[in-house]
Amino acid sequence: MLSGRIMLRSRRSIVLLSCLVATTDALAKWNVALNLGREPGSSMPESWAASGARFFLQTQVEFDDDPAPEAEPFLGRGRAPRCVTAETASFTGVGGRREVAVGDGAWVLARDRAPAVLRFWLDFSDATDVESRGVALPVEKLYFTASAFDMDDVAAARRDLLPANQKRAAAQSEVDEVREGPNLFALAKKMDALAAAQSAVERVEERLPKVRDPNAGALPGEARLYVDQGPISVKRPGLLGPFSREKYFIVGTFSLTPVLEGAELAASKRLYY
Repeated sequence: MLSGRIMLRSRRSIVLLSCLVATTDALAKWNVALNLGREPGSSMPESWAASGARFFLQTQVEFDDDPAPEAEPFLGRGRAPRCVTAETASFTGVGGRREVAVGDGAWVLARDRAPAVLRFWLDFSDATDVESRGVALPVEKLYFTASAFDMDDVAAARRDLLPANQKRAAAQSEVDEVREGPNLFALAKKMDALAAAQSAVERVEERLPKVRDPNAGALPGEARLYVDQGPISVKRPGLLGPFSREKYFIVGTFSLTPVLEGAELAASKRLYY
């Protein structure tokens, strides 16, 4: 048991040392807001977060361009995971503000689908005996997944949304005009046109993040991105142990907000003042 702990700490040290050598100009800072608690359809034990309360934590992470030394199936096969370093997380409990130890992890951006998918993990294995409002923080790695949208693609989708909505409204008006008439064939044609216009709107909306954060953030080597809210998961062994695939159980949600500095911060303030 002791040797296992030593090996675990050694692996964490390797991750930490490898990530600390990243150059500062390649780092991208984001605030992470964690919202832990029971989610619909969760396979977590019924005793976990049974009160129905939520546990809110915040931390700040830096995605960098250095390769991560620790492989993790969650990030996908054949990908090149990179380091993500985390600051101490914090939350406000009954006794006031508390800090929680967070270990570094790794990240990938999968661009083999649209929208792209950002995956990363952070290590909470040293955050023992942390609980808030009856919700215990899992003492293990937490896995984060979210859709990511290129800033330029989002701008194009926003331009396309207005004319798509206008075409849908026009199609709806045409349906309303013939709905009460005797010509069922004409109504069927208008209904088909309305369905096509509705599908066009939905296709445009799929290109837009659900979280309408006005600020896109940076990732090393990537275009500026908007990142949607996504699930937080924990990993559990499959039914056949090492001979089957692991399962991931959702334990909450998270959101990412880019940390703006310098000219970016000044520009964002000009949008609102």
